[in-house]
Amino acid sequence: MVERSERLPHIQLSLTTEGSASSPRGGGRQNQITLANAGNRQGHGRKLKGSLDSLIFDWRNTEDQREEEGKPPLPEKAVPIILQVDPVVFDAEDLRTYGIEVIAELEDGYIIGASVEDDDFSELQKKIELFIQEKRGGGNVAGIWEILDGSRRPEYILSPELLNSWDSIQDGQIYLVDVGIACVGSKS
Repeated sequence: MVERSERLPHIQLSLTTEGSASSPRGGGRQNQITLANAGNRQGHGRKLKGSLDSLIFDWRNTEDQREEEGKPPLPEKAVPIILQVDPVVFDAEDLRTYGIEVIAELEDGYIIGASVEDDDFSELQKKIELFIQEKRGGGNVAGIWEILDGSRRPEYILSPELLNSWDSIQDGQIYLVDVGIACVGSKS
């Protein structure tokens, strides 16, 4: 069940509830991208590892640059990440087993998340390695189509109005902003 906040209609937050078990997802025709990824474990796995390494490297550079500029440190070990996954067969909640907390599920399989107490994404890296080696526990990695840098994609987190004005925002200008954070569920 997906519930939208009236004040943040551009971000869809998933609402999970307790109830009886549902049948597994999928079962029909698999997406061609997922099938191609499963057939090219080495290539797809290396692509994901490269994207993840780049994300981690850029995050550490950002932290170092902030420290040099005298800015306060960012939250420890909570590295933002955006993934594009197979929207039919990949369950976003499975990302918890990858050490990733789901913040929002967007259209076309895009998921905004953050690392959970692990700025190296070691669980995700283990799953990718299991996928490459064709070992148990790595099969779902074929459903992860792409890993994007979570801090450099404003189009996924900004309202359309703010995104249209994004390029005209000046660094030296002081702006008054209203930030809204919505949470679903009782667990933090």
